[in-house]
Amino acid sequence: MSDGLKLLSSIIATGSSRTLLDTERALFIGEEQDVYDFVRAHLRTHRVLPQTSTVQEETGRRLPTVNEPLEYYVDQVYARDEYTQIRERFAPLREALSRRDMETSHSLIAQLSRVSRNRRQPGREAMSLSEAGAQVIERLERTRGTGGVTGVTSGWEGLDEITGGYQDNDLISWVGRPSLGKTYLLLKQAAKAHADGENVLFVTTEMGQEQIARRYGSIALGINPTLLKKNMISTHVERRLRNMFTSMAGAERFQIFSVGMKANVSSVEAFMQEFGPSLVIIDGVYLLRPTDLGRNMSKVDKITGVYDELKGLNLEAKVPMLLSTQLNRAAGKGGKDASLENIGFADAIGTHSSVVLAVKTGPTENPMASRYLSFLKGREGESGQIAINFKFAPLDMNEFTPEETEAASEGSDANLDWMR
Repeated sequence: MSDGLKLLSSIIATGSSRTLLDTERALFIGEEQDVYDFVRAHLRTHRVLPQTSTVQEETGRRLPTVNEPLEYYVDQVYARDEYTQIRERFAPLREALSRRDMETSHSLIAQLSRVSRNRRQPGREAMSLSEAGAQVIERLERTRGTGGVTGVTSGWEGLDEITGGYQDNDLISWVGRPSLGKTYLLLKQAAKAHADGENVLFVTTEMGQEQIARRYGSIALGINPTLLKKNMISTHVERRLRNMFTSMAGAERFQIFSVGMKANVSSVEAFMQEFGPSLVIIDGVYLLRPTDLGRNMSKVDKITGVYDELKGLNLEAKVPMLLSTQLNRAAGKGGKDASLENIGFADAIGTHSSVVLAVKTGPTENPMASRYLSFLKGREGESGQIAINFKFAPLDMNEFTPEETEAASEGSDANLDWMR
């Protein structure tokens, strides 16, 4: 007798409509799906599970007698599904390995790992109000004396006051027009998190590791990145840079992963499993591809698939993710008219993100010498914006208030090739 029919029989015997609703149709096979469909339809129409005799009369399928606890049959169905999915991928993996096609092999291995971890989705079990309330109290105790800021801090006090810090299940999208410095802003936050003891994974789709390391060095030591790129620095500054990279404490806690423009989400997922980061940053997320890339997928479908995967991975891994993407032309010059509606590529970006921050030119006399970081979406409906400097001679990305705004003509660096 099939595992699926045993599970359905046990669901009816125990009256567990919640288990039925939590169990997806795809877990059932063949004639089991006919029975599943009937039981679901009966529950939806009559608000109660049908009797075993009714199911047998209406579907012509006999339900077996069951003696084990309901959970036993749930496990059996999930184990069968896991076995099927692993078996389906095993032959393609063996073939890819025989061809030494490592890109396909890594993708299939990541899929196999995901199948094993997702056998029973975490967080699907019910929790009593008392248990959930205990988590509320725990958070109150954890945040006492912190001003409400927990999790990973951004390095800008005003931003942290609004967000309360980046939380484990946060997906934070940084959006802006090209050449507004999103990479630098993400790197500044990465540097702060690393200094605070976090394990940082910085993923880039458009740059190499050396480019990211050079920009990190500029931020960490306050060096003009253009001068560093052109090797127009003093021997003293070079010595400081060399000492920083060769004797940096906890250097292994900051990993740079350059995936290129054709990588899929499974590549990032595999590296996350290996490294175990407490903060993931993906610069240029719109260039990633979904793991299951269908033929003739539109750009919107691709980005939607990427965000679907990343949100699931975010909830599963329980680490905050910072992602950068672009605003379209409707956002206007400098992103002044930014909104959720003019985020480029896909509505899923705004839907799946816990927080969406728009990078806009700032309030200084030279608008390119400062930035507004504006909330387009808040986790709990937060809103507002902060202003920061965006100067590179010397490097300064500190927060300021409009009252502190001074003439920013010194920020107009003629060479803007460092921007992104």
